Amino acid sequence: MSSNASTQQQNPPVPYSQDHPHLSAAKIAHLQTPLPHPLNPSAERTAVRLGDAVGLTHLGVHLNRVSPGKESTVFHRHLHEEECFYILSGRGIATIEKQCAAAAAGGDGGETGGVVETEQVDIGPGDFLGFKRGGPAHSFKAVGEEDLLYLVCGERADYDLVEYPLMGKKFTIDRVKDERAFSEL
Repeated sequence: MSSNASTQQQNPPVPYSQDHPHLSAAKIAHLQTPLPHPLNPSAERTAVRLGDAVGLTHLGVHLNRVSPGKESTVFHRHLHEEECFYILSGRGIATIEKQCAAAAAGGDGGETGGVVETEQVDIGPGDFLGFKRGGPAHSFKAVGEEDLLYLVCGERADYDLVEYPLMGKKFTIDRVKDERAFSEL
């Protein structure tokens, strides 16, 4: 092998904004930060923004940890982004909206007269939950003795609208203009 080929092999171009696409478990442990929710004081979670740490720009990937008895977020749905969860450890209750046929077909769900029907689903290690754009609203609560640990992945569209149907609020995200704002539904 020529010295030129050896040099090229040792220094390949790196198409990432960070030093390397690999994050060690030790590095991940040091990246955990509290991630409170401004609309829910009972939502206490820590998160590692894995996707951000390796330079992903179109896909958000977070490792979230919720302490027993605490909630993950506010009951919500994304209108322009898909979101999915894979439970790694711990136990929880997922509160999931029962969407009426009109909402599932693309209506606004208002046919229920403002009442949101939900179901409670036990979740644990190995369970997967996926929510399409405009799908059912959802939230988690950790139950049992250990933390609820899960991966959450979602699109990063230029624009998203997050609805909080039980609170009558919405959150507008405009990544192009770097603007975010809460308002009434």
